[in-house]
Amino acid sequence: MTARDQSANGGMGALQRRLEEARLQGNQAYKAGGDAQALKLYSSGINKALEAGAADFSGAPADGDEVQQLVATLYANRAAAALRMLRHEQVVHDTSRAVALLVVRGSSDVDKCVDPAACAVYGKALIRRANVMEALGNFMQAAADYSAGGDNTGDKAAQRRAFIMYDALNHPVRLPATCLFMQCAAWEGKIYV
Repeated sequence: MTARDQSANGGMGALQRRLEEARLQGNQAYKAGGDAQALKLYSSGINKALEAGAADFSGAPADGDEVQQLVATLYANRAAAALRMLRHEQVVHDTSRAVALLVVRGSSDVDKCVDPAACAVYGKALIRRANVMEALGNFMQAAADYSAGGDNTGDKAAQRRAFIMYDALNHPVRLPATCLFMQCAAWEGKIYV
């Protein structure tokens, strides 16, 4: 039975309550510093949604689809817990899933949220993915994610980070061959932080 079938039968309210409960319990564990426990709780919610067919990655989610947005939130929150545990591959997977659930399909603007309430989740997911992409050395993707994430959340630090990264990628600092990284006077003051 798909999520839409359950919605017609009134079963979606129960699923939404279970997902919300998993999110709240995961948030409590995350705030208490229990990243592994939070990861398990968010995962249990995601698994419930997948079993119920509530996570539709194939087409455009309906505007205001609260369950779809809740599943995206679970993915984004699980990514936050994974980020604190330095599980970069899982962060990229989960944030990409959250983004896929929230973008409008068929739009030329892939950075557009489904609805304004989803923009915060969408932006946070992109910023988390940007953090990992930067750590992995994928600076162009990191800059794009910082930019889109900052635009959707109003996060000025992420927007500034995107600008600095784009600037660094387009205007690399030229150092003499004798300079070693971080050991040359010409390099000082030109570190993009």
